Amino acid sequence: MRIDKFTLAALEATLMHYLNSANAVKKLRALNALTETVAEVKKRARKLLSKLRKENCAELELCLLDGFSTAGGGSLPTQKIPTVLVGLKSKKMSARRMEEKLRALEVPIIVRVDKDEVLLDLRTISEDEFLFIVEGLRQVLFG
Repeated sequence: MRIDKFTLAALEATLMHYLNSANAVKKLRALNALTETVAEVKKRARKLLSKLRKENCAELELCLLDGFSTAGGGSLPTQKIPTVLVGLKSKKMSARRMEEKLRALEVPIIVRVDKDEVLLDLRTISEDEFLFIVEGLRQVLFG
């Protein structure tokens, strides 16, 4: 199998980051997410919760929850990593319906649903994505 020049360039850039492990953790989001402390995740979760509360959205019940992220398939198929979740409950739509609408946005927002509550895993969300989340929730809740 042969790869194209763009794939090769992307692979080379990624491998260059791995030459310096500290640099790799900073530059590669997946590694950063896997190695971040719960305290760092909680700090970011509180910032997002604050931004959502500033929207004065009486439509949503908001809370912070402790939880676990899964690293996914590949080399860590069952690895659970402690995380902090922002829980959202809408007063006018089910969590499943909110999940569907969030996924259907132009910039999809991927969430989990548990016990009719939408969960945002802050281990997988960076601060530069907060604006997309706030705007996406505004679109989903208020059209």
